[in-house]
Amino acid sequence: MERIARLLQKEDAEQRLRELHMQLNELVNHELSLAHSRWVNSKMSLEQCERRLQQEEHAYKELDGRIEKIEHEIKSMKEQIPRLQDELKTLNERVELRQKRISALQEDEQRLLAALEDLENKALTKGETHELTKVRNAYFEKQLALTVAKMFLAKDKQTITAIQNQIENYRGEIARMEREKPQLEQQLLEKHKTIESLKNWLKQLRKEEPELRSRKEALEKQVQKIQAEIKELEEKIRCGKT
Repeated sequence: MERIARLLQKEDAEQRLRELHMQLNELVNHELSLAHSRWVNSKMSLEQCERRLQQEEHAYKELDGRIEKIEHEIKSMKEQIPRLQDELKTLNERVELRQKRISALQEDEQRLLAALEDLENKALTKGETHELTKVRNAYFEKQLALTVAKMFLAKDKQTITAIQNQIENYRGEIARMEREKPQLEQQLLEKHKTIESLKNWLKQLRKEEPELRSRKEALEKQVQKIQAEIKELEEKIRCGKT
């Protein structure tokens, strides 16, 4: 009877061992494998989400800085235009005065030229020779003054053209930037929405990852427990202690 009892115990132990092996295979090949895969995927998703969030936040700051720069440049150019217009007004007034002065100088020049030609075309007395020299010198001085006046007039006109071009450039840049700004602001809004969405996703992933890790670790402990039981049973069967 004792032998039968030992054989029955051995049979039960072997049956239990088969059940444990099946349970272990199911646990390792299915549940633990799935739990490990889900945890790894969650961890990778978490890392990817963190990187993406950093990239989007960096892009958001760059975009926001670009908009601020555009706003500053628009404000600066709008402030400069009235100053340039005042400068333009002053220059136009100065040009008008220069043109009047040139007209007066030209009249004087023509008068002196006529006097000079009149003196040069007749026989001169000693006093008239002195007068000729005086008129000639006055004529040359007037020519010089006229040349200088025309030079300054040309310079002022060049400055006026440059300022007018600058004003037009500013207006063109302002118009371009004011068209660009709403587009950038829309991009900024989209970035903000993306960042908020990523933050919510990250929050969910940070909640899920520890739960999945705990589930994986619990299954690993269960596997270790079954492996220990299998080892113990195998040892008992080998030693005939069942």
